Amino acid sequence: MRKAFLLFFITSILIGCSKLTGSPIGEMNDIISIQKLKDNQLFSHEDETLVELFLQKIEKANQLIEELNLLIEQFEKTDEFQEAIEMMDTARKEAQKIAEELSAIHFQTEKMMTYKASFEKELLNYANGLEMQIDGVENWDSKKITDGFKQTELAKTAITKLIEQL
Repeated sequence: MRKAFLLFFITSILIGCSKLTGSPIGEMNDIISIQKLKDNQLFSHEDETLVELFLQKIEKANQLIEELNLLIEQFEKTDEFQEAIEMMDTARKEAQKIAEELSAIHFQTEKMMTYKASFEKELLNYANGLEMQIDGVENWDSKKITDGFKQTELAKTAITKLIEQL
C-alpha cells in the first residue's frame, strides 16, 4: 500500500513538473541582448566580455530547465521513474556547476554583481529543490518530494523575474 501511494505521489509530482511552461524564458535572444544591457547602462565597457559569458550561462541554465521538463514529460508516459530520477540528478549537478561558474565572474559594476548573485542564488535553490525531491523519492518521504517540488517552482519563477528585469 505504501509503495502504491508513493508511486501515485511521484507520478503526480512528475505530471506537475511537465505541465509547467517549460523553461523560465523562451527565446533569450528576443529578451536579452548585449546592446539592450548597454543601453540601460548596466555594465561598463570592461565588463562586456564577462556579460557575454554571463548571458551564455543564463542561456545554458534555461536550456537545462527546459530539457529536464521535456524529459520528465517523456518519462511520465513510459513510467520510467528511475530514469527520471537520474535525469533530475544530472540536472541538479549541472545547475550546481553553472552556479559555480557564475561565482567566478566578477563584474566592475555593482548592478551586474548584484544581479549575478541573485541569479546564482536562485539557480542553487533550483538545484537544492531537485536534490530534495530525489532524496524524498529515495527515502519514501512525500513531504520532501513536495517541498522540493515547491522549491524548484519558486526558483524557476524567480529566475523568470530576474531575466525579465534585464
